[in-house]
Amino acid sequence: MTSLTHLDDDGRARMVDVGQDVKRGQALMRIDSADLHLAVSARQNAVAAARAAVAAGARVERALEILADEVPDHLKMAGHLRLEHKQASLEELGQLHDPVLTKDAIAGRIRRLLAMADKRAQELGIPDTEASLTPEMLAEEA
Repeated sequence: MTSLTHLDDDGRARMVDVGQDVKRGQALMRIDSADLHLAVSARQNAVAAARAAVAAGARVERALEILADEVPDHLKMAGHLRLEHKQASLEELGQLHDPVLTKDAIAGRIRRLLAMADKRAQELGIPDTEASLTPEMLAEEA
């Protein structure tokens, strides 16, 4: 039978040092709190990334509308990849491109597509790519 550490050999209660147990419990609580904080942060980051991808998709769609047939093929392909894979990361979009591009290269092409469309919209006096963003796309999660 297991003996209880709080009783002496005669069965009387005795004082014990629980300092290490308390320290271990506090450490576990800190780890649990840290895990919870990391999980919440990861979720917030995922939501922010998804919101940014949706907003980028809306801007790219507007850019392709503005430029119509004037968009260079390499920028059009990057734009179509963004529209076809709205939740994909830039790295994933680069992997889907043929030939494969780095995430910086795909980001640069999308950035140039948006800049070209915004410049053309200004010349035509029409709403630019930012006009396609809704308040929900721009809102930050509370």
